[in-house]
Amino acid sequence: MLAELYQFSQQFQLSPLGYGESLAIYEINLDRNRISLLTTEHKTTNKKGEEKITYSFGKRLMLPDLPRNSDNPILIADAGEYLFGFGERGKRRQELYRALLEQCHLATSEPLVKAVIDYLNQANPEEILEELKHLEYAPKNSALGERDKFVFVYYSQDEDKCLVTNLPSVQKFWAKYFTQKQETIDGECILTGESKPILINTFPGKIKGVPNTQTTGAAISSFDKSAYQSWGWSGNDNAPIGFDTATGILKAVELLLSSDHHHHRFGDQMFLFWGDHNQEGINPQVWNDPEAAQLAGLFTGIDAASPENAINTKDPYSSNFYLGVLKGNSGRVAMNGINRITPQEISANVSRFCELQKYFDNWVKPIWVFRNAAFLDPNKEYTTRIDSALMGFVLLGKELPDEYAQKLLNRICVVQDTFKSQDRAKALLFYTQQPDMDEPKDVIAYRLGRIAFLMHMAQMKGRQQDKEDTNVTRSLKTLSSTPSQIFGRLYPGCYVHHLQALEGMGYLKHLLDQEFVHVNPEDLPDNFNLRQQSLFFIGFAKMRSEFFTKKDKSNPSEQQEQ
Repeated sequence: MLAELYQFSQQFQLSPLGYGESLAIYEINLDRNRISLLTTEHKTTNKKGEEKITYSFGKRLMLPDLPRNSDNPILIADAGEYLFGFGERGKRRQELYRALLEQCHLATSEPLVKAVIDYLNQANPEEILEELKHLEYAPKNSALGERDKFVFVYYSQDEDKCLVTNLPSVQKFWAKYFTQKQETIDGECILTGESKPILINTFPGKIKGVPNTQTTGAAISSFDKSAYQSWGWSGNDNAPIGFDTATGILKAVELLLSSDHHHHRFGDQMFLFWGDHNQEGINPQVWNDPEAAQLAGLFTGIDAASPENAINTKDPYSSNFYLGVLKGNSGRVAMNGINRITPQEISANVSRFCELQKYFDNWVKPIWVFRNAAFLDPNKEYTTRIDSALMGFVLLGKELPDEYAQKLLNRICVVQDTFKSQDRAKALLFYTQQPDMDEPKDVIAYRLGRIAFLMHMAQMKGRQQDKEDTNVTRSLKTLSSTPSQIFGRLYPGCYVHHLQALEGMGYLKHLLDQEFVHVNPEDLPDNFNLRQQSLFFIGFAKMRSEFFTKKDKSNPSEQQEQ
């Protein structure tokens, strides 16, 4: 996966070396000598199509960045303890920060860097705190202004507001400083085969936004612990990666995580996807409305020539499309694998995902519904294996594992499911991959499921009950797995006590007669395997769907008796 990400990075003009996306809270305007809060606008649309706008504190910006576990200042854009000396560690950190600013000014002679120095020299920490109190922002986990990031802005000749950290001279200085901070030796990069400076222990940056990692980010690879010293290897011997190669990889991940067309969080994993030519991403609408996403266009490309990475759908699709998985693991980012496929295959797989759902009704639901369908409480119970399996099914066309079907069957039997919602039935159809059955026992299982529903409805109507609690629903586990042991006790009760004893049951009798054309009760097997158990419940749900579908009143045999 590292190699594919590095190749991806070579097709873009990426952000400056040593820069990464960071959350800034405060903005210091050098022209107006004023501090203000940064905010981010969020637009959402409800089911009625009404647009709602909300705001959150802070704004994610591309700023100088540096992995730090101690007192390492970051150029210009840093926290209040570095700028103003806030907090217990403030005095030491402020000294280091001011020294770095002076070093930058000495190397660049940049007037705006001098303006930053002058502002800080004149700033009174107590007055700054009073100014911050009036901004109505209170951090959750630290003292006011202490660990929140400040950025400096100015107005250009065109009256555009600009970040001081975006000045070319500042970027050049920070790139050199950032490089000098890295521990490298000469060697051969395992990914490119080129002789170049090789990282000794850790990547020159962290990845932010992966589930189960800190907000400050996590390392994508590191060999600085004793656990990595085995087979005579230590440090970079484990995987000698060039400094510029590692930087490209980090920038590639950063770019993918900044575009909702190129990443999607599903459970505790982050899925990344991109094409090898036009770097297509997937229309994010697919995660909530897959059918609408297909109509609008499942794939979108990045126009690399645009500084805004604007969406461009005119270029041809890539020949290869990559899907990688990231997962946070004990302060590290683990790469859980990568798959290569064509965009055309993904489109066909998503179409199949939608088509299978329509076997029961016209509702096409998103992928997360079918993860939740397998569990009583998905917030506590779902696993990464199920998430990975569902993503593999929808995008890659992979078969779903037995584990998934077993969890669905367990839930159906525990809650005595009668499929008012078709979610679990659709999920079982994904597992079997087809509504058509070739094996005789498959047909028996499917038809027995249809018969079971009709027996269930016979008791419901015979007893005139609203609650769907019948002998059939209480026996679903046994009936679906060992049919010969239980069917002989259930059917006579249904037939004698309800179908024969009561009037107005002609429609149910008619439907049962149709099903028994395909199934002889004497042929019921002792056991159904997992696939056949799934087909039993698919038959149950399909019969329910047909039963409550409006009938053609011109045909008496098609009318449901009330």
